[in-house]
Amino acid sequence: MITSEWLYWLIGAFFIAVAVLIVTDTAHAKRLGNAAFWGILGLSFFAGTFVAAGSIPAWTLGIAVLVMVALAGLGFT
Repeated sequence: MITSEWLYWLIGAFFIAVAVLIVTDTAHAKRLGNAAFWGILGLSFFAGTFVAAGSIPAWTLGIAVLVMVALAGLGFT
């Protein structure tokens, strides 16, 4: 049976694919910051499953959000 978890994993895989495409584009001016942002966002979608199951603590997603805010706020994206 297809659950919402599969949708979240699909979205996470899409964001990670975007990060890989950005990091391989040498003409992109801020490619490392953008790739880090989209990669962290994609990994957050995967980690949400483990946070809901209690395998990893929820503060890990909070730190991921703070890192993404720092990347965007400091102009790396």
